[in-house]
Amino acid sequence: MIIDIGGYGVNDVKIIGISEINLSFLLPVLCFAFIAIYGRNNLTKI
Repeated sequence: MIIDIGGYGVNDVKIIGISEINLSFLLPVLCFAFIAIYGRNNLTKI
């Protein structure tokens, strides 16, 4: 799913200085990395 708030044509809206399209890619990547790190840390505690 791509977050597309608005803007005309390729003039994307910026959220915290990042364009909305890049943010919609980075958000799932960061969540996946967080889950992977959390899982690795719990696996090593066993």
